Amino acid sequence: MGTGRQTSLAEVVETARSVLPIRAEPRWGSMAARSWDTSSWRADSARIRQELGWRPRHSLRQGLERMVRWFQEHDDMRRQYEAAQAAALRTGSGDGATEVAPVRGRRAGPLSRW
Repeated sequence: MGTGRQTSLAEVVETARSVLPIRAEPRWGSMAARSWDTSSWRADSARIRQELGWRPRHSLRQGLERMVRWFQEHDDMRRQYEAAQAAALRTGSGDGATEVAPVRGRRAGPLSRW
């Protein structure tokens, strides 16, 4: 779902870095352009608004903050997420862009500091 308002990738990164303990800096322009890249991304929620009366209730920041609280309340799911992230990094399917500094001497993902 979306608000119908475009949020730039820079805004998403800035918001995520302010809510999550992410130190990694974005590497803007580090990827070659892809055929499906566009300068305009916006979720059109008109149909769900019309058919179900749904309306966005949370901003991106609020949604990320709620996600953080949920993971804090569900430690088992946080550990499962971190295990999947660690596996992706070991197999090379993750680029490490969401990693943060080690916590207590180990590599850590953005959720481990909660």
